[in-house]
Amino acid sequence: MINQRRTNASHTCRGAIDAQRCSAHGEPERRGDAGFSLIELIVGLGIFTILMMIVTAISVSALGGISEARQRSELQAEAQNAMEAISRLLKYADVPAGRSAAIENASSSELTVYTYSGTGQTADVPYRARIFVEAGADDSTVVVSEVTEPTRVGSEWSWAGTGFTRQLLSLPASLGDEPLSITYWACDPKACEPSEVTPTGSGPVLDPDSDRVLAYLVVAIGDPNLPEAQVRQTIELVNLR
Repeated sequence: MINQRRTNASHTCRGAIDAQRCSAHGEPERRGDAGFSLIELIVGLGIFTILMMIVTAISVSALGGISEARQRSELQAEAQNAMEAISRLLKYADVPAGRSAAIENASSSELTVYTYSGTGQTADVPYRARIFVEAGADDSTVVVSEVTEPTRVGSEWSWAGTGFTRQLLSLPASLGDEPLSITYWACDPKACEPSEVTPTGSGPVLDPDSDRVLAYLVVAIGDPNLPEAQVRQTIELVNLR
C-alpha cells in the first residue's frame, strides 16, 4: 500500500516537473509569491524619478514659453499704443507762421514737430511736440512726448514754458539700442520718388531753400532685443506734400 502511494506521488511529480519543483517526499512543491525584491524596488523608484524629472522639465518649459509669449504680447500692445500717439502727432505736421520747417532738431531717435493734430484743448493751433528717449527714474528707458500749446504773439506763434509730458513706452535699461528709431524720407513734390535724408540733429531736416519736401517718416518703436514685439509704421506727412 505504501509503495502504491509513492508510485502515485512519483507520477504526480513527473507530470508537474516542467512547471514545479518536487519536495523531498516526492510531492509537488509550489512557489509562493515572494513580492518585489529590493533591487527591483530600487530600479522601479529610479525609473519613476527619471520620469517625474522629465515631466517636470516639460512643464517648466511649457510655462516658460507661455510666460514669454505673454510678455511679448504685452510689450507689443504697449508699443502699438505708443505708435498711435506718435502717428497722431506726426501726421498733421505743418510749418507754422514764424518758423521755417515743420520738423526740427531731428535725429534717429528724437525730433521736434509742429503739429495741428489737436492734441490739446485748443483747436487749429500749431502745438510743438518733442518726442525723445530718456532714462527713467526706476532704471528704465522711456520714450516720452512733450507737447506745448502755443500763444499768439503778433502774427507769429510762441511756445513758452513747460509742455505736457507723457510717457509713451517704458523698457528695461539694458537694451543696447534705442527703443525708438526714425528715418526721414523726402522727395520733389512734382515727381515724388522718395529718398532717405540724414538729419543733422539740429535745425530743420531739409534746407529751407531745398526743392524737396518731407514725404513721410518710418518709425519703429519697441524693445530692440525682441524684433517680433516691435511696431513699425510709415507715417505720411499729409500737410507737407
